[in-house]
Amino acid sequence: MKLFSQSKLWLVVANLGLLISLSSPVSASEIPAERLQISPGEQTFLLVPGETFRSTIKVQNTGSRSFNYQLSVTPYSVTDNKYSPDFETLNSYTALSNWVTFDWETGVANPNDSIEVPFTINVPKDVPSGGQYAAIMAQIARPESTPDHSSGNTVSITAVARAAMLLRATIPGNTREEGAIIENNVPSFLFTNPITVSSLVKNTGNIHIEAKYALQVFPLFSDEEVYTTEENPDTRTILPETSRFHTLSWDGAPQLGLFRVVQTVSFLNETSKTSRILFICPMWFLLIILFFFFFCVFWLIARARSRQKLSQKGA
Repeated sequence: MKLFSQSKLWLVVANLGLLISLSSPVSASEIPAERLQISPGEQTFLLVPGETFRSTIKVQNTGSRSFNYQLSVTPYSVTDNKYSPDFETLNSYTALSNWVTFDWETGVANPNDSIEVPFTINVPKDVPSGGQYAAIMAQIARPESTPDHSSGNTVSITAVARAAMLLRATIPGNTREEGAIIENNVPSFLFTNPITVSSLVKNTGNIHIEAKYALQVFPLFSDEEVYTTEENPDTRTILPETSRFHTLSWDGAPQLGLFRVVQTVSFLNETSKTSRILFICPMWFLLIILFFFFFCVFWLIARARSRQKLSQKGA
C-alpha cells in the first residue's frame, strides 16, 4: 500500500511538472536568431529640383543575436496589374534611386537595437516634373568562406535576408492626374465563401494617385449591413502609367445564403458603385437540389404515363 501511494505521488509530481513546462513563457531560444525589420514601411516626399532633403530610416534587430546590416537603394516599379514589385528596372520614374545617399551604409545591430540612419536626397536641377519611386533595402550579410576550385583561393559568399522601405516622391510642375475605373466586378454566384469582389483602376497620369475601395454586404430583404468597410475603406496607391487589379473579401461569410453585395470604388473625381444579388451555394447542396428537381420531374412524368395507361385501359 505504501509503494502504491509513493507511485501515485510521483505520478502527480510528474503531471504537475508537465503542466508547468507547457504553461511556461516562450524561452529566448525560440526567438529567431536573426530578424531584421525597418520602419517606416514607406515615406512620401515633395521634392523641389536643385534642393536637398533629409530623412531617417530605422534599422531594428528583433532577433536573439547580433548581425551586420547593409543599406542600399534600388529602383521601384511594378511588372503587372497585380503589382508584383520590380526592384531592378530603370525608367523615367525610378531616377530617385540615384539621388539617395546614407550617412553610413553598414553597421552592427545588437538584439533589441533600433538604429536611426540619416539619409539625404539630392535632387538634380534639371529633373522633369512627375512621380519618382525607389526602395531602400536593408539586408543581413552573413559572409561565408568557400574554396574557389578554379584558382585554389578562398572567396567570400554573402547570404542575404532583406527588408524594403518604399520611397514615393512628386516633382512639382507639369503634373497630370488622369485615369479611370476600368472594371468594378461583383459576382452573382459562388460555390463557397469568402465573398470576393474585384476591380481594375488605370492611372494614365505622371504622378501616383490613391484609389479607395469599400465593400458592403446586406441580407436580401434588409438594409442592415452584415459586413461593411465603408467607414474604413481600403486605400491603394496607383503608380503612373500602370493599371492595378484589387480584391476585397468578407472571409466570415456563411456557406449558404442570399445577399445583396455592393462595391464602391473611388478614384480621382470618379465613383463607381456596383450592386448585385449574390447566391452562395456549396456544391453538395446544389447537387441535392438538382437531384430533388430531377426526381420530381421523373415522378411527374411517371405519374402522367401511369394515368395515360389507366385511361387507355378504361377506354
